[in-house]
Amino acid sequence: MKKQKSKATFNYAPGGRTLKAFHEDQSFIRVLIGPLGSGKTQSAIAEIFAQIINQVPDANGLRRSRVAIVRNTAKQLYQTTIPDWLRVTQGLGLGKFRQTSPIAWEAEFPLADGTTVQAVVIFDAFDLPGDQHDARGMQLSGLWLNEVAGLAKVNVDALIARVKRYPSRAEVPGANYFVIADTNAPDADHWLARLAKAPPGSHNWSFHIQPGAVIKEHDQWVVNPLAENLANLPDRYYEDQLGGKDETWIRKNLGNEFVIHIDGRPVHPGFNYLLHSRDSLQASASQPVTVGIDFGLTPAAVILQKQPNGQWFALKELVTDNCDALRFAAILRETIEHDEILSSCPVEYWGDPAGGQRSQTRGETAYQVMEEEDIFAQPVSTNSWDIRKAALDKLLGKLLDGQPAFLVDRSECPMLTRALAGEYCVRRLQVAGFEKYHDRPDKGPFSHVAEACHYALVGADETVGESSAEWDAVNAELGGRWHLPDHYYE
Repeated sequence: MKKQKSKATFNYAPGGRTLKAFHEDQSFIRVLIGPLGSGKTQSAIAEIFAQIINQVPDANGLRRSRVAIVRNTAKQLYQTTIPDWLRVTQGLGLGKFRQTSPIAWEAEFPLADGTTVQAVVIFDAFDLPGDQHDARGMQLSGLWLNEVAGLAKVNVDALIARVKRYPSRAEVPGANYFVIADTNAPDADHWLARLAKAPPGSHNWSFHIQPGAVIKEHDQWVVNPLAENLANLPDRYYEDQLGGKDETWIRKNLGNEFVIHIDGRPVHPGFNYLLHSRDSLQASASQPVTVGIDFGLTPAAVILQKQPNGQWFALKELVTDNCDALRFAAILRETIEHDEILSSCPVEYWGDPAGGQRSQTRGETAYQVMEEEDIFAQPVSTNSWDIRKAALDKLLGKLLDGQPAFLVDRSECPMLTRALAGEYCVRRLQVAGFEKYHDRPDKGPFSHVAEACHYALVGADETVGESSAEWDAVNAELGGRWHLPDHYYE
């Protein structure tokens, strides 16, 4: 293509210490995590231009680069990423888009030292795990994973494997290769969050985490004076973002915290991820173990233990799919037997009363089938959804010596953690103009593991009670936050 001359200078300066450190970092894989409006996109575009301009020239004086810019969906590419790229390149008077598949931007322009930049930038979407196969033909010098938290890890791994292939080291000894990624804060249990929190030296990813745009002072969210890119934002940008937002939305998108945010009405709104979950809870060898079981085609179990101080620990979970009662019982038994501490504790098993219904194939109940694997479970006395829910809500709203009365081991119980953080919820209806929700909780793997937890607590007699006076007292104690309209309950 015809060489171009730039009409303008790319005026860019990093808007904060984290952005500056991101550009100075020489790591092969660099990830920038920051709140909305923190300058991540502009920094990524600036970094790509710095890389293609500073690519090592070949024997003919050509600085050749082929970069892929990847987003979760094509819609996101065309609505956000490509317009952001155009805003910069059109201002510079560089490059043209080619209607290839996938779409590509190409540019060739001279530098003052007599060398010539030849760059191809490919824009592609990878929204499904199977899309990893589409990466196989790519030969890249660089990669930008835009909003990387929205990408499946299997696709990210496949894409990274295509870098360091153009130009080859045989053609250009010392050629530069890079992988950059940006995102808002991922969920606390996201694969990216686990990498970011891993010990230094355990992998070759480099993370640059920007300060939160807002911080909490005296129970009020205020703009963080250490926030980056403030000079490039409209007046009161963050103050106006705060209005009418859920707490977890603010913490995730503006505070840059690794939390779990679900778009729905949580069944257990009293659960606080930071307060009620821990890594590596320690079981007690002196205390009995209580196991709750939810039956069906996707049976689930939660292993709980009440500590000497009265705290309940959710220590392990078992979540299955399309598993019969006999196989499920065997896995559950092995889970407990292979744990050095739990295997020495007395165990009580409590389950869904529906497990007492006879199977049409074997003529036995799920309880009778599980006895073949020495799992002697009992149905709880009631399947009242009110009572089950209240049993857990009571503990979530209670402190014992300054510590939560209920704690979940988030490393051993990831599904239960997400369930209580909001995946076990009443889903929002897709209607315009106002918020409206389904009448009942969303059924699925998150509901099964949460209800298994319910059965354990009901079996252990942690119920609030069935009289309206007791219910009203607990509801008042919890500030009314667990009560839902009567028609909601089963």
